[in-house]
Amino acid sequence: MTKRKKILVLSLAIVGVLVIGGSFFLYTQNSHKKEANNQFESYTNKQGISPNDIEKKSMEKDYKQGGYIFNVIFKDDPAYTYEYIYMPNNDMTLLVFKDNVGVDSGMKHEPLK
Repeated sequence: MTKRKKILVLSLAIVGVLVIGGSFFLYTQNSHKKEANNQFESYTNKQGISPNDIEKKSMEKDYKQGGYIFNVIFKDDPAYTYEYIYMPNNDMTLLVFKDNVGVDSGMKHEPLK
């Protein structure tokens, strides 16, 4: 094989590995995001919360720990910010804040036991 053919074959192999690896990465990220959304919906459903009760919701990736964080403000409890934390292979955790300070009581929607 000539030097030119070797470079071409090597280049195609590298591109192929990158495409397959990139596709796998995007697939797993998307499936984790869907699972996080499903867990959030399940958790809020168990709390008796309707999607219509949500005034504001944002979702962000937690790159440090590998999960997702949902920041939620409810129409009926606007003074509190609810932070739902999802980690793969783990349950949903709920933290509640008022004026950027964590609280254990006073909120309308209590964490599940």
